[in-house]
Amino acid sequence: MNLLNLRDLGPNRTLVLLDGARAVPSNSTLNVDINLLPTELVQRVDVVTGGASADWGSDAVAGVVNFILDKNFTGLKGFVQGGESEYGDGANTQVGLTFGSGFLGDRGHFEISGKFSDQEQVAAPRRPGVTGIRVGRCSAIQTVRPPTSCCPTSAFRARPTAG
Repeated sequence: MNLLNLRDLGPNRTLVLLDGARAVPSNSTLNVDINLLPTELVQRVDVVTGGASADWGSDAVAGVVNFILDKNFTGLKGFVQGGESEYGDGANTQVGLTFGSGFLGDRGHFEISGKFSDQEQVAAPRRPGVTGIRVGRCSAIQTVRPPTSCCPTSAFRARPTAG
């Protein structure tokens, strides 16, 4: 998920608009994943950070981000993008296609846009000086320095030695 978090107040305090109307939340915490917006049709993005809650309410305490779409796009455009890390992992691919056309003597307009995106995982053992560890349900990447853990500290309680 790609969530907006203005002023580091959390995504619930950043209001996301699509053409001036509230965007539909994409999860149970009522946040908007901007990966779901038609980015190929975005004409501009307006950001308001000061005094936004006075106009839009408590959802806009951190600010408002308004994605303005190009409603008159005509033609066809596409893109293909790909790559991988220098270690041969983490391959990513994106393919997008957008089409827009007028009809009925330009009394109507039709637009469609789609994008496919795929990202493979990064394998820790391929990195020099890094090993992958797994403890219970927690996963972490650890360097050769003293280990740290993502699990609760109670799982690693030290016991005094008899002496």
